[in-house]
Amino acid sequence: MHAAQQIRRREGRPLAAFLAALMSVVALVLAPATPALAATDFDYTYEDGSLGFFEWLGADNAVAVIEQSPSMSVVGPYQDLSNMGSEESAFNLDNLERSIDFVEICNQLRSQGHGLSELVIDPYLMAVAQIDVNYSANNIGHAGVYNVGENLAWGYSNPFTGWYYEEKAIYESNPSAPFSEVGHYLNIINGSYGATGTAYSLGSRVYRSCSGQTFYWSASYDGAYTVDEFRAKLAEYRALLNANVSYQVSASSASHGSTWVSVSKASAGTTVTIRLTPDYAYVVDGAPTVRTADGRTVATSPTGTSGEYTFVMPAADVTVSAGYTLRFNDVDPDAPGSWYVEAVLWAEANGIMNGYDNGTGNFGPNDVMTRSQLAGVLYNRAGNPDVDRSSLEGYTDVADTWYTDAVAWAIENGVIVGNAGQLRPDDPATREEFVTILWRLEDEPAGAGDLSTFPDGGETSSFAQAAMEWAIGADVIHGNSATGTLDPTDQLTRGMGAGLVMNWMQG
Repeated sequence: MHAAQQIRRREGRPLAAFLAALMSVVALVLAPATPALAATDFDYTYEDGSLGFFEWLGADNAVAVIEQSPSMSVVGPYQDLSNMGSEESAFNLDNLERSIDFVEICNQLRSQGHGLSELVIDPYLMAVAQIDVNYSANNIGHAGVYNVGENLAWGYSNPFTGWYYEEKAIYESNPSAPFSEVGHYLNIINGSYGATGTAYSLGSRVYRSCSGQTFYWSASYDGAYTVDEFRAKLAEYRALLNANVSYQVSASSASHGSTWVSVSKASAGTTVTIRLTPDYAYVVDGAPTVRTADGRTVATSPTGTSGEYTFVMPAADVTVSAGYTLRFNDVDPDAPGSWYVEAVLWAEANGIMNGYDNGTGNFGPNDVMTRSQLAGVLYNRAGNPDVDRSSLEGYTDVADTWYTDAVAWAIENGVIVGNAGQLRPDDPATREEFVTILWRLEDEPAGAGDLSTFPDGGETSSFAQAAMEWAIGADVIHGNSATGTLDPTDQLTRGMGAGLVMNWMQG
């Protein structure tokens, strides 16, 4: 996915008038940058991100626009200057270094394919690109705050795959194609552009990876650099950082989950964030462990966000490790015949069904579901309302236990019916019984399903036929994928129950 925008003056002034005003105050000759600070004055860390680099470089315009960005109404919420070392931030130095490759690729395409001059790197345009990418990593689209040409892409390891090659083919087959289809390509081959900036972010929890490039006619007073010159300056700055005592943060690999840390290097006293992301059907197995090389344990603190912790960096390299375990020991997506995994996890996440409270860590997806358990599922789905237990009068087999309120609610709402003073709460439920209850909760609608499409559809009990026809037509119940049978009178398992409720509520 990618999007391009042209330079526009938001208040609607003609572009020519804007350029005339601009050129009256900006020299066409590239102005030199302020000299970088001497090594003896160096007090930056990796956590200062590109802001520290631009300040050291003497790029005052880049510094100013970054420092101002958090107060901007549109882009401000996405500019965390207190966490500039995060890999999710375009201000991260590793991301800045990676983005320089984009300038090199762009210049090669301009030179080799079109005979155009190379674009110079303008620190101010780099800063603007970083701000915009921080915004666009969380929002598909342009921020539209700065008057620059801009290319954006999401999910591309090399954005020029879309920006240049895909759109070049479109343009060459149709030179009149709208800018929305070929704008990236036209920005890249625009011979009037002289300066550029680029940015990259690993993205956010919303969108993975975002790349951006800004364009302008000339460079700002921050100066202009060739790709080699800019790389050399960044390498010089990073060498000073390494000499300024910064410690390594490593995340050890783990099965069934990923362990992310906000920085790869940090100075002592820096707050580092850990994010633990379990694989499907797995959960984090306790708090992460942070240890120094000599075995000392560093304390971690939960942030309040699920799976997220912080720790204060010691004056030593550290390794972060974490473990991941199945949410339920008997619900393994890799096990044969585990068709029920999605339904079980959905039911648990939505408060419909829980695992066993007996210390086993099991859910029991293949265990038979009793009538009382069935009542409990629907009672949970209803939000566990207050009930009048007087509805239980006359039933001699309903004890005062965990399911009493659920059964009373089910009787009140007519979804479970007893016979001759017996409710049979511990009897196994059948597939057709559960479907009939769901049908009653839907006010007994007419069904569009056809029982005859199943080889055993005729085995459906008379009381459940209308309900099963409704459930088949509404995709609440499906046949056995292995045999093609409906199995209406088979005992209901807990995995089946979770699946029926999920299909019903999502239908």
